[in-house]
Amino acid sequence: MKGTTAEQILEDFDTFGITLEGEQLLQKCLELCSQYSVTGEQIACCWLGFSNNNGYDNITLENLEHFEREELAKKKKTTSTVKKSDTFPIYDASTIDEFNGNLDEDLLAAYGAKLGTPSSNK
Repeated sequence: MKGTTAEQILEDFDTFGITLEGEQLLQKCLELCSQYSVTGEQIACCWLGFSNNNGYDNITLENLEHFEREELAKKKKTTSTVKKSDTFPIYDASTIDEFNGNLDEDLLAAYGAKLGTPSSNK
């Protein structure tokens, strides 16, 4: 997104305890923000849910590219066909007070994490 800086992206991922190691990851995140018109915070939040659902323990360039193909590219296609009145709210730091109960579980659930279901891959 225009105006998103490397420092903001690092801070946004750090908010969720995710460390971007290496210049390539940082540049890829900047590219994704610009290409999909999202903020660093939105990328970080979406990554959190995606990585949890896919069992990724860390963020790598390969995992980030998978995230782009599976999440961002699909959302961009969907967004172009959805009326503005049909869009869903985007949660960010300003809406954190809307969550009830277990903050960790509420936050993960808001971003698509599947909670309370045992993994069939174990």
